[in-house]
Amino acid sequence: GQPEIVKFCFSKSISVLAEKPLSIFLSDSEKIYLKQKKNKIPGLIDFIFPELDSWKKTKEIIKKKKFGLVKNLNVDLNFQSQSNMKKENSWKNNINSGGGILHHFISHIFYYLEWFCGKISSLSVNLNKEKHYKFSGHTSAVILVKFSSGALGTIKASSNNYGINEHILKFFNDKGIIILENRENDWVKGFKLLTINNSKKKYINLKKINKKNVDSRIYPVSKIVNKLVNWIIYKKKGNPNFKSAVRVQYLIEKSLLSNKLKGKWVNAKNYT
Repeated sequence: GQPEIVKFCFSKSISVLAEKPLSIFLSDSEKIYLKQKKNKIPGLIDFIFPELDSWKKTKEIIKKKKFGLVKNLNVDLNFQSQSNMKKENSWKNNINSGGGILHHFISHIFYYLEWFCGKISSLSVNLNKEKHYKFSGHTSAVILVKFSSGALGTIKASSNNYGINEHILKFFNDKGIIILENRENDWVKGFKLLTINNSKKKYINLKKINKKNVDSRIYPVSKIVNKLVNWIIYKKKGNPNFKSAVRVQYLIEKSLLSNKLKGKWVNAKNYT
């Protein structure tokens, strides 16, 4: 698996761009990060969404407090994964191999929510799958989060819904709403950014990714690769780094604990 490959690379002082999540278990992620830190080897992980111009613009609006502070936010992610559509016995469907909606998709959400709004202080999680679903991974999740800032959040995600593709973030602020939404089949270049203030809707002009017949994920991944090259050549550290990967793994394990406790609120702020 990936942890063994990354550890081998670090033993040879080879820099790494890793897949998310970094590992299945927090203990493995911690060992990898400590080895990287000790040997000062460049390493990044592919949390791609914050590399998109639409996401950077959204964060700029939030940071500048154009509509005041974020009070609460909603994330809706609904689609049908290829492995679920084909009913494949893949690692992507099995929790012990790093699959299921929590590891495979909500890992992205945990990373970008803290990128937007700061540390998650606690969470309440309910994970489910269809009655006759034959794989071990969960296909749906409802997650409530509290941020250290005082903001509240709701994540609703499902990965086995035929005929729908949507990834929508709504930030409810003191003086307006920011909506980042994608209802298209392309997960990267379909995002639109909308603000609502005093009942006035405004779409923000964004740079478009126009290359045809090219996997649009190449664009954000290339941004991360460029950061890794700058780290290697110019010693300029970048993000998303392995410390972030450990943090996400910690939130995943806290989610599994909360789910085991039937949605009980679990403290998540006393780590990294």
